[in-house]
Amino acid sequence: MVNLLSLFQKTPRVQKFALKLAMKMIVQPRLALLGVPIIAITGTNGKSTITRLLTRIYRNAGYNVGACSTYGVTYNEKLVSRTDDASGLGAWRAARCSNVDLLVLEVARGGLARWGLGFRKCTVGIVTNVYEDHLGFEGIHTMEQMAELKSAVPRATEKNGTIVLNADDPLVKGMAQKSKAKSIYFTLAKDCKEFDNIFYVNGSHIWKKNREIEERIIDVREIPITLNGERTFNVVNVMAVLAAVEGMKKYIRVDSASVTKTLGEFGTDPSDNLGTFHRISIQGEHVILCNAKNPASFLFETEIVKTIKQKEGFDYIAGTLSSPGNRSIRYYNEMSEIAASTCDLVLMTPPKDHYLRGREPKEIVALLSSKIPQDKILDDNNFTLSQWISFSKSKLNGRILFVIFGSITSPKINIFDESAGIHYLAMGS
Repeated sequence: MVNLLSLFQKTPRVQKFALKLAMKMIVQPRLALLGVPIIAITGTNGKSTITRLLTRIYRNAGYNVGACSTYGVTYNEKLVSRTDDASGLGAWRAARCSNVDLLVLEVARGGLARWGLGFRKCTVGIVTNVYEDHLGFEGIHTMEQMAELKSAVPRATEKNGTIVLNADDPLVKGMAQKSKAKSIYFTLAKDCKEFDNIFYVNGSHIWKKNREIEERIIDVREIPITLNGERTFNVVNVMAVLAAVEGMKKYIRVDSASVTKTLGEFGTDPSDNLGTFHRISIQGEHVILCNAKNPASFLFETEIVKTIKQKEGFDYIAGTLSSPGNRSIRYYNEMSEIAASTCDLVLMTPPKDHYLRGREPKEIVALLSSKIPQDKILDDNNFTLSQWISFSKSKLNGRILFVIFGSITSPKINIFDESAGIHYLAMGS
């Protein structure tokens, strides 16, 4: 493995060949020899949340869980490595943890395109959705090509296993044809009558349908990461988790009461789902941290923000906006339009250097500013979080709700600089 990884210093073509060879020759045999069940999660949104929630569920049930995600590798929720490990290398690191009973592996687009899968077969394969925010990279130029790449997980799901698919996404729903495994679906919008096995929402409850039998599972208002059911994409994530637990039950069983208890607790502590949606108070001001990664999730986030503004009587919304540099013009235009319709004042910030990805900082700021009125734009890269709050209060005469969009990419607006003054109000994903 080490000798193969030394080829990283060679050309990109040799590097990619070495990575995929390492997967086939070393990592995949290692995971097969380990012989433990594997849950693999791919898609565009929700992967890390699902990974963390499944890890917590099985950990609470007494199992030793190795997991990898965009945020690193964990063993029984304790951090092993703090890098982007949603790849075959992350699977390798998770598999090396001692006495593992289960592997929960996030499979991201980049890792999948460059490395391939870190396993030959998985027990449960989950696909959340397919979105276009990474088109134009790694030879992927259409949504159909993106779906084909991500369908590697259903295709690798063993025939006695289960694939968990989003019935609301036609490209994901169609992946059932690429696998011999049993399918369990989840939906917010579809009529569940056409499905034999599906999790769906009726009223405020998540329900499970297995052929003719329908069972009420849990009230979404009792799940902290849904924020009283308002964050519908987290309702979707929870349904995917419940479907995965259902698919795993003939391999590793978890008592339904334990699952419900975990769902009712996860998200009540800020460490449960770092890098995601949180409400905090800094020096008496309300600040929301968002992690929208594409226009679809950004729109979901802003709808929640607008609801909070209306319900709690804020006069204005002041936001920060940043983005990685390897996105399409359409992506930046859509993000800009949503920010313009949401915020009364927007601080534009370029991302950290390793997120520039081929674009200059000023170019990224200009693209994100394209649809925002000039009088709403604040372009100052030297503001700290406290300075931004103070300046916004001097410009907007009223009660302000502060929102940090894409907080992981903003270099100067760093909540950790203000850690002594932070109080957590609510957590989510």
